[in-house]
Amino acid sequence: MKILSIDPGKDGGYAFSINNTVKLWGRIPCMKISNSMLSKKVKNIVDVQVLYRYFCGLAPDYTYIEYTNPYGFNVAASSYSQGCIESVLRVFDYVPNRILSNEWKKYFKLSGGQKNKYLSCDLAFKLAPECGKFKLKDNGVAEAVLIGKYAVEKYL
Repeated sequence: MKILSIDPGKDGGYAFSINNTVKLWGRIPCMKISNSMLSKKVKNIVDVQVLYRYFCGLAPDYTYIEYTNPYGFNVAASSYSQGCIESVLRVFDYVPNRILSNEWKKYFKLSGGQKNKYLSCDLAFKLAPECGKFKLKDNGVAEAVLIGKYAVEKYL
């Protein structure tokens, strides 16, 4: 069984598993843009062309993507990233099944905040040692691994 799992957050990641072994993983590709009409600030957005190449030919049986109800200032950014990623998935007819972030985190007994990122990295290494140790900057990849593991245990 082939599973593609995705954490679409700011430092998001993806993991592709075959028969519950992670075979391919990485960070969601981003590109820098500058919107001089609104500000001179440079922002990172999902690079859909690169993401398309990453996902081309994977043909997962199931696709799972973390879904959060964003609040506060990052609502638009979070929704934009989610929409970009889901659009690329739909190009390939990969149906994204949404998993609430608090649902899978509760299952693994993970809390929120910075401490959660370290715990996610450690737990992902324990459950998928084939990926090696995750660095804190790759916590989105670690969480994508955990989302996939959760989906297998809960739904399949």
